[in-house]
Amino acid sequence: MEVRTGYKLSEVGVIPADWETRRLGELGVVVRGGSPRPAGDPRYFNGSFIPWLTVASLTNIPESQLFVTGTLSRLTKDGAERSRTLQKGLLVIVNSGAKTLGVSKVLSIECCANDGIAALINQRGGDKRFLCHYLNSQTRRLRENVAAGNDQLNLNTGRIAEIAVPFPKEAEQRALAAALGDVDALLEGADETHRQEA
Repeated sequence: MEVRTGYKLSEVGVIPADWETRRLGELGVVVRGGSPRPAGDPRYFNGSFIPWLTVASLTNIPESQLFVTGTLSRLTKDGAERSRTLQKGLLVIVNSGAKTLGVSKVLSIECCANDGIAALINQRGGDKRFLCHYLNSQTRRLRENVAAGNDQLNLNTGRIAEIAVPFPKEAEQRALAAALGDVDALLEGADETHRQEA
């Protein structure tokens, strides 16, 4: 493969020569959410204590929206004690499902998450919005080449930590994320206009 001047071939494909690649595990610690057991137990679920982030509530957010601003349900205090609480501002990624694996968002809320959600905690580098855009562009590759499992595709925390990402200087990451965010806003506006006209 011939690579144009000013670019180089990397494990994530052709990137500008001054970019690096990093693995998610180099940027922070990958953890998995936790689901109270048994599932559906009224002592834990359908409460009012803390938002409950599930794969369904995360993947129901439009693709053009990067931030989790709410959830479909909440846990009780006892349920929260049997789950994992994730802080506002974390990058989260769906770690299972043939049609949902790899979908990424950034939390705008503190919440508990079920075991179908992983998060990058103690993040030491990288713009969350840039990483989120990149991961969302890679869902097909993650589902086809990275995930393990037969009936139910899944990414364990070790596999997520090994995901390589392009890594320009952080100022450039922020600029790229802002530009992609502007495109997302235009797409969301067009969708809203289309819905109103329908």
